[in-house]
Amino acid sequence: MSNIFLLNSIKTLRKNFINTSNISITSHKILPTLNFMFCDIQDKHYPTLFDSVNYVKTSSYMAEASKILKINQIVTEHKPEVFGNTIKEVKDNLLEGTKIITKTRFPMLDKALISKFNKDSTFVIVGAETHICVLQTTIELLENNMNVVILVDGVTSYLESDRKIALEVLRSIGAYLTTSQSLIYMLMGDSNHHDFKSLLPIMKRMNGRKNIMLV
Repeated sequence: MSNIFLLNSIKTLRKNFINTSNISITSHKILPTLNFMFCDIQDKHYPTLFDSVNYVKTSSYMAEASKILKINQIVTEHKPEVFGNTIKEVKDNLLEGTKIITKTRFPMLDKALISKFNKDSTFVIVGAETHICVLQTTIELLENNMNVVILVDGVTSYLESDRKIALEVLRSIGAYLTTSQSLIYMLMGDSNHHDFKSLLPIMKRMNGRKNIMLV
């Protein structure tokens, strides 16, 4: 991936955040340009996953941060009768009106729903599993000219090896990989940001995670 591509991805991310301020998915026909995706973070499933403790912490921190920043949230559950429901730590931090999408397909969104978003929209993904639902969601979004950001400390798989290879694939096909804390600071851009004081406790909790899984 070229440095120019990375710089353009960051520029688009910041632009889409500014354009999305105070937009509600339930009140606009054109859907938001910046979206946080919580992929199948389910209570019966996560305990079986690699580094599940840090995975749940990161997921909950990003749900809390996106709620404070009023960024549109997209939440899915894969076959909840088997894998359970969205964990409480995420569910308690959903914006009013956010609906949880149940699915059997591995990608999070079908093509009809993707088509409703503005071209060049950005989707930030946390969830599982990296080599299945996260990867297939990314492929479909990229095929539809969307931007995808993967939070490497917020995605996991049952096997560490599957996660590692999937992250290599995700980077190679055009997803932008970063960490959760880096993303939040990037979105704020300035310590004078009106949500900085509200987000600072989350940043401090992030620093308390041990042996965080990276690439």
